[in-house]
Amino acid sequence: MSHATRAAAPIAALALVLAAVGCEFLDQPDTFDLPGASVRVSLTDDPSQDFASAEVSITRVYISRHGDDASVVDLLEASEAPQTVDLLRLRDNIETMIAESAVPSGRYDKLNIVVDAAEVELASGRSFLDGTASRLVEPPGDGGADIRVSLSEPLVVEDGLMTLVVVEFVVADSFLLASYPDEPDVVGEIRFEPVLVEKRRHDTPLG
Repeated sequence: MSHATRAAAPIAALALVLAAVGCEFLDQPDTFDLPGASVRVSLTDDPSQDFASAEVSITRVYISRHGDDASVVDLLEASEAPQTVDLLRLRDNIETMIAESAVPSGRYDKLNIVVDAAEVELASGRSFLDGTASRLVEPPGDGGADIRVSLSEPLVVEDGLMTLVVVEFVVADSFLLASYPDEPDVVGEIRFEPVLVEKRRHDTPLG
């Protein structure tokens, strides 16, 4: 065997090894293109005749499992810009998206929405004791009201699907007015006790 032939043999063997490795990589499934799973939360409103507007500031939306602090997944993080929504603009089945994020697949028992500010304007013809119609309303709790949404059943999030949840902010039950019997159009007190319930949900393929 000549010197040139002996030198070419290792190169040829290396080429065969690289080709085999390349084929092995090509035969592997592309795990980086898996669609994963995600959840989107939208808000709608239950009509109320008591208000001209009811504006809330939403600072966080998250899902979690019972008794598992490590399972918390933020759909809207507290560090992000708040979502400000006038609930009275969401009547007649109008919806607005407030949060969306990729999440690990699995079962989630809880959906929470944090509201840190609210402002209402009474319907025409009504006023507070001071004669004004608008009022800032303090949410219950320190750092805002952490409201657990009443779900019809746990969220089951699957790979390849987006779970869309529509939440109804029940204005009539959330902003409680105390009026005087002899002056029903004058509001003496208002309390904010947020009530949020799941209205509907469905899954749609990602991609």
